[in-house]
Amino acid sequence: HDYNLRLFRTAKGRYPKKRVHSSIKVQGDVGRIDEIMYHQTYNSFEEYFETFHRFTTWSALDMYEAGRKPRVRDVTLRPMFQFIKMYVLRRGFLDGQYGAVLCGLAAFSVFTKYGKLWHLTISDALRPDVSGE
Repeated sequence: HDYNLRLFRTAKGRYPKKRVHSSIKVQGDVGRIDEIMYHQTYNSFEEYFETFHRFTTWSALDMYEAGRKPRVRDVTLRPMFQFIKMYVLRRGFLDGQYGAVLCGLAAFSVFTKYGKLWHLTISDALRPDVSGE
């Protein structure tokens, strides 16, 4: 039950400089659509994983450029909490196998973006300093 901002004056809205999960900042009034909107995001696992790879890379780059450093809990606890949040608190278990798979994929996405952040950080640390300092 996500709410996505749809009705606003485009001249009054702007996106913050972020690749992923950037939400529009609007100066002024916004409208609301209360009807359910269905959105078929992917037609196959192949399509899902193409987007998965792109978004986890972009998320890792956003965090890296913001100076974020990966911690052990980011690749251990964060994925687990994501699964629990979606499966238990948001009642994903009510969707049976589909809910379990969706929640597992969401947890894996969290694991992967922090794994990619770790890779960026470690790659940077291993890169030789060519500045002469």
